[in-house]
Amino acid sequence: MSGTDRQFALHQAVTYCTAASAAAGFPPDPQHPAVLVTLVADVFYEWLTAPGSVAGIQQSLNQLNTKADQIMAVQDDVNAAVAAISAVVTDLTAAAANIQAEIATLVAEIGTPVDTTALNAAVEALGPVQAAVDALESAPPSV
Repeated sequence: MSGTDRQFALHQAVTYCTAASAAAGFPPDPQHPAVLVTLVADVFYEWLTAPGSVAGIQQSLNQLNTKADQIMAVQDDVNAAVAAISAVVTDLTAAAANIQAEIATLVAEIGTPVDTTALNAAVEALGPVQAAVDALESAPPSV
């Protein structure tokens, strides 16, 4: 323990012991506190300079930062997936409306009715698919 560090630790120990003795109502004793202060100073210094305590806290902070970065990256991926699904829903909605309009135009242009039952059924089948995609969009997955 260097002289400056020991002086700092001793000062902290004296301050602590003086405050603790005064709070407990003990009268000042010039001999007894010196030994106690020296012991407390040594313990306090060892605690302050122990590589495990400061390093352990730093390691825990680094682990927390790493986990926070991972969570933020996963959230970015989820947000990107939601945006992609929303785009698909928009495209499907537009496609269904366009297909129905094309059917109406074809029927009007032909003049004679064409059997579009199968085509109409295919267009109607887009409805449940669109609803399923809408459900995915409105209920994001829990992490």
